[in-house]
Amino acid sequence: MRILLVSTGGTIAMKRAEGETLSTFALESADFVREAGMEGVEVRGHDFSRSPSSSFQTAFASRLAAFIAASDHDAFVVTHGTDTLEETAFYLEMVLPADRPVVLTGAMVTPDRPGADGEANLRDALRVAADPASAGRGVLVVFGGDIIWGLYARKVQTLKTRAFGSARGGMLGTVEAGRVLYHYGTRTHSRLDNRPGEAVALVKVHYDIEDQFLRDAYGRYAGVVIEGLGGGRVPERLLKAVDENPDRLTLVTTRVQDGGLGDEYSFAGSYQDLSGRPIVFSPFDALKTCILARLALGNGLDRQALADFLASFWDPEDAGTPEG
Repeated sequence: MRILLVSTGGTIAMKRAEGETLSTFALESADFVREAGMEGVEVRGHDFSRSPSSSFQTAFASRLAAFIAASDHDAFVVTHGTDTLEETAFYLEMVLPADRPVVLTGAMVTPDRPGADGEANLRDALRVAADPASAGRGVLVVFGGDIIWGLYARKVQTLKTRAFGSARGGMLGTVEAGRVLYHYGTRTHSRLDNRPGEAVALVKVHYDIEDQFLRDAYGRYAGVVIEGLGGGRVPERLLKAVDENPDRLTLVTTRVQDGGLGDEYSFAGSYQDLSGRPIVFSPFDALKTCILARLALGNGLDRQALADFLASFWDPEDAGTPEG
């Protein structure tokens, strides 16, 4: 087993210099490899970047995906800042084959402070990457002892060390006493080429949103993601802008953390009403839907092709299947 440990920056790579109170970048992949201590596993390091993940964009995820795809290693562990770790995990899951494990991890506390969690997370991630049962599961997030499918990983804490959860289906498994235990298996799904298109706009529906804001988004971007209300609803005052821009890719999701989309209402702006308008409903949250929209544009998917692509993700069982 040959694992490539890819360092991209983040809290896990930071600590305070002597006499300083604030942390800065100090650790590289070689430091992480020395901590690995994996018997029977060859771990090599690569410094891909050295940045806070708050600076990352889709272009970063695309380059990282291309780098992983071109490598001949058996598995990968990516150390990453937690701010946008979920976006990177989702992007990689959407474009990389599932055969080789790609495990993302990081830290909430720098290694020189009490309660540091990076070393434990790194060891757990390496164990998951090396475990034969991880093959075919695609991109995974390992954090705080939890194993989360990259398709649904979500940061749920700003400061606490158990920082990630799953937006759907719960945890795939855990790492306990050095053992990797899977509760569920991931399901197969369609993937897209690693070819992001133009930037898209995210419009968040709120109490006093004005239709001009949505019109401005349509005027500047090839695609618009609307983070709607409840089961997929928007205010009636936005509908004219949607209808006047059928050539723009429009996706609608919800600001609500749990649950799917749908309703049984007939009023303008309801889910049922939107179903007859030039939009595509997304089963993912707004952040992931923005990534999906860029990939759809880059892959040349029109509205119907994107709806067809997303059909399998609406399966209520797509979050995972119980281990036999």
